[in-house]
Amino acid sequence: MPRPPIFSMMTDDEIAELDPVTYQYPFLTCAAYENSDLLTVYAFLSRNPSLVERYIEQTTHQFAAEDRGGENGSKEKEKRHDDDDGEE
Repeated sequence: MPRPPIFSMMTDDEIAELDPVTYQYPFLTCAAYENSDLLTVYAFLSRNPSLVERYIEQTTHQFAAEDRGGENGSKEKEKRHDDDDGEE
């Protein structure tokens, strides 16, 4: 007997929940899986289409924070380097 698709067994709350390890929504995990099909990804997203917008927003904020952290990190390195030069 064929097993029901995983998305049909998940609640709406589970579909909108980030995986604690990968920090991805189920539709992303499914899309990244080598043997997944587009129909399954579509089925996840059709249950909660706003997840795409939410994911875009989260990743945009994450990348912006990383960019700010990278800039601050290099400024801190420059400052330490300047301080070292002044002490000699």
